[in-house]
Amino acid sequence: MDKSILLRNAHTSSIAAAAALATAIGAATTAMAVDYPVMSSQGYTSNMGESFFDRAINWTNTTENISVPPNNPLAAKYDYVLTQRLRSPATGASNDGTLNVFHCHKFTSGDDSGTSSVAIYEAVAGGVVTNQFENEGLVFIKNGGISPGPSRYGDVTYEGIITVMPSGNSSSYAPTVSAGDVSGTKASVVRLAGTLHGTGRFKAGTTGLGAHVVIEADASGFTGILNPNGATGWVNFGCEVFNGEVAPWNGAAIGTERATSVQLNKLTINSAGSPLIVHFSESAGRTGTITVTNAFSQAGTITMQLRGDLPPPGKYPVLRLASGCIGDFDRSQFSFGGFVTDLRAAKTVSSRYANVALSFATEGDGSRVVYVNVPELATVLYMR
Repeated sequence: MDKSILLRNAHTSSIAAAAALATAIGAATTAMAVDYPVMSSQGYTSNMGESFFDRAINWTNTTENISVPPNNPLAAKYDYVLTQRLRSPATGASNDGTLNVFHCHKFTSGDDSGTSSVAIYEAVAGGVVTNQFENEGLVFIKNGGISPGPSRYGDVTYEGIITVMPSGNSSSYAPTVSAGDVSGTKASVVRLAGTLHGTGRFKAGTTGLGAHVVIEADASGFTGILNPNGATGWVNFGCEVFNGEVAPWNGAAIGTERATSVQLNKLTINSAGSPLIVHFSESAGRTGTITVTNAFSQAGTITMQLRGDLPPPGKYPVLRLASGCIGDFDRSQFSFGGFVTDLRAAKTVSSRYANVALSFATEGDGSRVVYVNVPELATVLYMR
């Protein structure tokens, strides 16, 4: 027989064998799949010290007639479903650096059958706290999310695999992640860290001008929509890539958490406009830069502001449309809004910053850029 025919037959046989092996492995994996029992939320946590994190009474599996709180290592055997508002682990500034580990197989916040919010009730009074979700992590569905309590000034991180599921046609039921209040020199901060996945929509807002939500998670796998919401709403990006659409509502602000670049797949500014607040670092000698890679549209005013250190004379890129990005700047609807503190209050600066202005340029690769220009001090000659 022709050698080429033998080789083709051998190759075909190897492909068939590999396919059969893959089918067998798939069947075995399916057969080994675990259907995790559900721990459903029960009752309420009405007092400051009553956290659903460590109270068995708040969780019940009716089939097994057992109650296990999320902080118990046995929680890894169950999927937890929060269908009513319960208090998060509540600590004060004296507990700064607290790590709360949720051992659940999966923790879901939301209720597909209802119409009212059943978000996690964020109750940290102050300090820096991390809520770490193991295994399949934290899932937001319809009516879920994180909701701030009054007079809460903590810097709280929700860390793990975080998934945003589609919540139906109405954006009203989309999960919401919100930060709380502002008082004097302190403000509530809620951070999403780890990895962010999903194709759904979620909203982000605050109840105070300086409070903000920070996306620090690797969001390259998120392809849904984020709606920063409300005139006091402020969302900062501390990640390198956010692969979904960012569409502020009602004049909400977005910005960079640090003086680093973040890529947004799509940015949509509606007629209400939006402040863009980017961070400047004197030690790094640069601003944060928001780069839009795929599509940009602008129907309202974009007000650029700088926070952090005061920049020396120079030209600093703050917003870039990458080469090939669909859309363009409406230059008539850009303004420089000055310098702000971390609480979004106007920062007092010297007269040398009176002539700071924006400029536009197209770079050699075709990308279009908005710069903040800080001019040199004028030289004054005195004649005698």
